[in-house]
Amino acid sequence: MSKQLSYHFNDNVYPLVKNSVIQTKIYRDNVEVVHERVVYSFLDLLGDLGGVTEIITLAFGIFLLPISEHSFYVAALKKMYMARTKDDTLFR
Repeated sequence: MSKQLSYHFNDNVYPLVKNSVIQTKIYRDNVEVVHERVVYSFLDLLGDLGGVTEIITLAFGIFLLPISEHSFYVAALKKMYMARTKDDTLFR
């Protein structure tokens, strides 16, 4: 009496072929894998080179430097030429 060899896969029983060394079973699966190519954009380049936030900070710094410098000079000159007097009409 010969015993039939089999294996179980997903609750199904599949018989093994006699006198075989290797058996390969190929099954289709319902899972779909989708690969997508993303284009390397300019913002990705900026992010790799030093960060987008640093570039934006630098741009705002370039535009705001003259305003900040002028504001500093005005505040410093006001403090340098401050005079104490009781006469309110002296500097008008």
